[in-house]
Amino acid sequence: MKATLAHNNYRADPELQTREKRIICVRRIACGCAGCMARLRLPLPHRYEPHDTCERFRIFGRMNDWKLVELVLTEEGDEAREEIEQLGLQERTDEIASLIGEGEAIAIAAPGDKRGFYIADTTGTVRQ
Repeated sequence: MKATLAHNNYRADPELQTREKRIICVRRIACGCAGCMARLRLPLPHRYEPHDTCERFRIFGRMNDWKLVELVLTEEGDEAREEIEQLGLQERTDEIASLIGEGEAIAIAAPGDKRGFYIADTTGTVRQ
């Protein structure tokens, strides 16, 4: 994660992936100029090499070159993924709660039953 913090453009090129390694390409700023797009159409060995055909090369120089980063699963990664999933769940729950008003009905999926659901009438403002 630390190697990618200063970068905002990520590319998971299927041709870089192997059974043993997961590699992404990162660079600071996304660019869709003709020079950069032509570069991405080259064969893999030359696709991510530094080049000066980018329209923004005068501005960025080599600071916007692609870098290859190997993704490694760690225990920290598992904890981060869990935390992200919890945040996503919390955001969805907050969104649903904000849409429900007093006296409205809501449907809740029944646990373990793919076709069943519960209907509940709200009696007050939904809150946590």
